[in-house]
Amino acid sequence: MNQENRKNLIWREQHSRKDARSNRGLFCSRNFILGYIAFSVLVCFVGCKGADIQFSTDKTSISAGGCDKALITAVVEIDGRPRSGKTVNFETTAGSFSATEELTSTVGTTDSEGKATVELFATEAVGTATITADFYDGTYDAEKSITVKFVPPTGRFLPVSDSISLVCETDNIGALRPGNPDVRVPCHFSAQTTTGCVLPISAFIGVENILHLRAEAGTLEVGRDDWSGETVLFHSTKGGETSPMDVDPVEGEPSRSGPLGETFNPRDGAVTLMVAVRAREAFTDLNGNGEHDSGEPFDDIGEPFLDVDDDGVFTLGTDPWYFDTNGDGEYTGANGTYDATTMAFGSFKMIWSGKLHEHSDTSRYELSGSEDIPNGGSLTVSVFVLDAFMNPVAAFADNSDRIYFDVSGYVNVNPSYGERPMTNVTAMAFDHKGRYLMYNNQDAVYRITLSDDDTSWTYDPPVDWNMVVTVYASPGKDGDDYFLNQDEMSFQNALQGTSK
Repeated sequence: MNQENRKNLIWREQHSRKDARSNRGLFCSRNFILGYIAFSVLVCFVGCKGADIQFSTDKTSISAGGCDKALITAVVEIDGRPRSGKTVNFETTAGSFSATEELTSTVGTTDSEGKATVELFATEAVGTATITADFYDGTYDAEKSITVKFVPPTGRFLPVSDSISLVCETDNIGALRPGNPDVRVPCHFSAQTTTGCVLPISAFIGVENILHLRAEAGTLEVGRDDWSGETVLFHSTKGGETSPMDVDPVEGEPSRSGPLGETFNPRDGAVTLMVAVRAREAFTDLNGNGEHDSGEPFDDIGEPFLDVDDDGVFTLGTDPWYFDTNGDGEYTGANGTYDATTMAFGSFKMIWSGKLHEHSDTSRYELSGSEDIPNGGSLTVSVFVLDAFMNPVAAFADNSDRIYFDVSGYVNVNPSYGERPMTNVTAMAFDHKGRYLMYNNQDAVYRITLSDDDTSWTYDPPVDWNMVVTVYASPGKDGDDYFLNQDEMSFQNALQGTSK
């Protein structure tokens, strides 16, 4: 073997041993890495728990209406231990995380115990909220959900009996005019808790024997206001009884005889609307603890009823409905015992009026003096615009309803344009319990003054003047919140006289 071949053989042997050593090192390194990973997995399997949220609420149900609230708590844990400084995102499908605005998402930061808390305020309506909490810090993430129910008010969130009221946007509608116009009026319910928190009607909807609506004529139903989007009540002239109950006049109420000997009086056109809800009797909280204690004065009320004869007491055989709170099968008045849970009600008197009716007790002229106006003199004409029951004819200023005086002859007219705007008025007053108080038709009187057109003509002969009065008035709004067409109603008897 020559010298060159021996060198090549030695070089190959040396590199072969080096490669073997390298391969053994690489094999050992790979085994070390794989072993470390396996060890880490085994350790984490035994001791690592990852991230989690312990999610809870102090109340699983709260009173609807926007007054009650629940405390929502999220505890962030990593590897089984609470962690501080973590940002938690809260979201809810209903209710709000704010008492003053609609806030369906918010964030909180965990404290030293790993806790982040928020308050959830109930919606106005009965329902269910799903609340979700989640966090992500770049390495760990977790998410949990819980539910909270919004139920009809109970306990200290019940309304008190003396705060329940019903007010409609219109006092007088022309429901008794020919054709029985289909009028629809929004009405607003109001009630308050002992702390003064205002409860909406939606808090009482959807649960049996929590809310009752009644109407002497027509209907009273829950609906949605298309303009505001709010849940309100609507009184409609369609459905139910077609006319108010015929009642006898009471002391202080005017009346007149009809052509068939029947008696007409203003309360014949009054429709009682009523809303009854679950409530608590109002009381005077002498010690300020928020609860009724023995010896504290309270509002001892009877069972709710539909008071169609306007006397404030239940009359068997006349008043057509009552709510049997105690289930004894008969009407029960004040029981002398404080009731922390009962049924209470509020009512509203809506006037259903008819067309203009001419009679000495209804629509008529009243003059301040002689219809023959002397030289330099004047005459004020008062025009009463009343229906057959002596109630004002329904009219609406925002629909340009008006009374028009068409005067001919040589007289000055004040107002010069010869017409007066009409407003929605009622002639009757009732107290807070719906009892009749008084009748005053002066708001249904429209006046015009006629005067001598030229006082310089002392010896001029009398000149005839003539006045025809016409009323243009709508009966109310329809279901789409648009005014129905104006009715044209004219006095058949023209007023005549002379002026000098």
